[in-house]
Amino acid sequence: MPTLTDTALTAAYFLQEDKWKDAARKSEYMAEVNAALALIENTTADIKDISDSGKKRKVKIYWNKFTAAAAGTSEPDFCTITGTEADSDSQEYEIDTHVTGKFTLDEAQYEDNILNPSEVFADNMLKVLKTNDEKVAATLVSKLDSFTSPNLYTTTGIGCPGVVSPESWATTWIPAHLWTPELMHYFLNVKRINKFANPFLLDGKNLNAQLWQSMMNAANANGAGAAAMIKTIKYYEDLVNVEAVSPSKTFMVDRGSVAFVSRSRWTGASQTAPIIESEIGRKKYSIPSKNIPGMNYDVYITTECSGPFKKHNVLVHGMYGLYNGPAATNGSTGVIEFKCGACPS
Repeated sequence: MPTLTDTALTAAYFLQEDKWKDAARKSEYMAEVNAALALIENTTADIKDISDSGKKRKVKIYWNKFTAAAAGTSEPDFCTITGTEADSDSQEYEIDTHVTGKFTLDEAQYEDNILNPSEVFADNMLKVLKTNDEKVAATLVSKLDSFTSPNLYTTTGIGCPGVVSPESWATTWIPAHLWTPELMHYFLNVKRINKFANPFLLDGKNLNAQLWQSMMNAANANGAGAAAMIKTIKYYEDLVNVEAVSPSKTFMVDRGSVAFVSRSRWTGASQTAPIIESEIGRKKYSIPSKNIPGMNYDVYITTECSGPFKKHNVLVHGMYGLYNGPAATNGSTGVIEFKCGACPS
């Protein structure tokens, strides 16, 4: 019976690749991670490593922080020119958010089984990666929710003036009947008053049905307008993770105001060429996520006795973080939250 030797581990890697490319099997391993994809796609900060793999992972993030001075109205001094210095506000962060998945492969279970350890390893690895990826996406939504700042656009019929923190507007409550394509006009005004340069919406269920209907009716004369309205602001939908973590909420996020980071410890070591620690019976290597670009995991495999065979214990560990840049001069963090429903009493 084959065992999980280095050769078998290499074989498992190619089986993983084949399963991922197989249209009939790929759906088993695809994760619900739209929120993560939205945040990663809109990360624009420059990120630099400031620690090596043997230490706690730290990065320095360079945020573009230029704020123009107020426009002048008098004749200037043409010889002595001073102005606001364009700089990049850098901050150091420790990557301290973790996600782990585990499985065990006991070769004794396959003594009289047509499956071999490489096949089982490949299937389990892809499923653990999927589970980890979905946990990452949910955690990123939770983190994003913690970054929100007050909405500076207050208008009659939206929000809860005089009921819930009238001076803060930390959460902007919007009645359910207003969640239609026409609401995009309101969001465009939010963008302008809050001085967002290039925002996007991350939504759960609030506009989910409206988006689907607009897509289905886009070719119809009476449906083209709704489809055009939806497209006026970049829109991402993640029904699974937003509703699980921040139910009934929609976020407006200014592009570049948050940054996603993931780092692995054993970059350079791979499933086909792992680091082998013979003295403690462990192999370790790095592997990228199949669902989240830029998300990386470290894999650790220990081996122990299982009668005449071996049992392999596999740990898949990821380190990542979502960070918010410096607040703007108006106090905005670049993230605003809206909630569907009537104002709390």
